[in-house]
Amino acid sequence: MTRPRAGRPAPEQPTRAGCLRAACETVALFGLLGWLYVGVVAAADIERLDERLIHAVPLRIDTAGAICFILSVAAFLVLDTRRDRCRWSSPLRRGGRR
Repeated sequence: MTRPRAGRPAPEQPTRAGCLRAACETVALFGLLGWLYVGVVAAADIERLDERLIHAVPLRIDTAGAICFILSVAAFLVLDTRRDRCRWSSPLRRGGRR
């Protein structure tokens, strides 16, 4: 194992919490993008919602939008529960001091 050069910090190893956060952020982002796509399709031509999203998979566009919405909400809930502190309330309301 080599030592880091002087003046450079050692590279951090990925932790389980960091990997979970990255995975949840990715799922939330792509879920929101999928949900946005279905919203644009619905606004442009509502009759296309009955079509398949991908021809190899029997999944309708509106069903894919519901799945994307559920995945993004679940990912945001996991991200919110994994935070150390609540950002919406002040420390004084929670009984803490600054």
